[in-house]
Amino acid sequence: MPTTLADLLKPMLRVAGITVLPGTTPNSDQYGELIPMVNRMLASLGLNGHLIYTSSIDAYALTSGQKVYTIGPGADFNSARPTFIKGATILFPTSPVLRREIAILDDAQWRAVSIQDITGAPPYELYYDGGMSSTGRANIYLRFQPPAGYSLELYTWTQLPSFTATTDNVILPPGYEELIVQQGALRAVQLYPLESKLDGAQRAELRRLAGDALHAIESINMNAPAINYGDKIDGDGLGGYVDGRGWLDGGLR
Repeated sequence: MPTTLADLLKPMLRVAGITVLPGTTPNSDQYGELIPMVNRMLASLGLNGHLIYTSSIDAYALTSGQKVYTIGPGADFNSARPTFIKGATILFPTSPVLRREIAILDDAQWRAVSIQDITGAPPYELYYDGGMSSTGRANIYLRFQPPAGYSLELYTWTQLPSFTATTDNVILPPGYEELIVQQGALRAVQLYPLESKLDGAQRAELRRLAGDALHAIESINMNAPAINYGDKIDGDGLGGYVDGRGWLDGGLR
């Protein structure tokens, strides 16, 4: 059976020292406060790229000569507003499709671009303003503006889920359920400080376990950059690099 949110909220309150006896079910008022608390927590944790377990890859058709596109619910690019765009690729209208990666500029880099508007040319730079309108939309700017037939492929963080009811299924990779229980218990102690029966030592242990749950997921989601050591691996002249997990290209794993 899949895990439901209720399956995590019950041990969360036990870990927080708010419910003591096995099988104790939170009351409706507690559920009404715990669900938005978990949603706020996951939204906050979702700002940490090392807690994002996968990326979304979506392609959007471009309009001839258009420079600015809205992205968000019901926007030009109809999707969730991206928290972060990791990468972008232009898809040429060829057979087979030709992909070309384009640069993502920050505020200062985009501001320094002297000529942004040339129509009929494939884009090679993108600026995402990270805005948040009343309808949940942001803007993407392209330099330059292609003719019809081109598409923009975006690689964006897939956000952690949110929940509306205790019966909602929790579909996450291994380790995230423990993260929700332990990190949620920390916040439950703050939410119900008088109800929590944890003493100082137990609260310190809770902070340690919550930190361990966080770091375990961060460690598996980190992508260590490849380090090129050329011909300097133990002087054997084999060459190679380290990818964060072991030696490659002529070395030992």
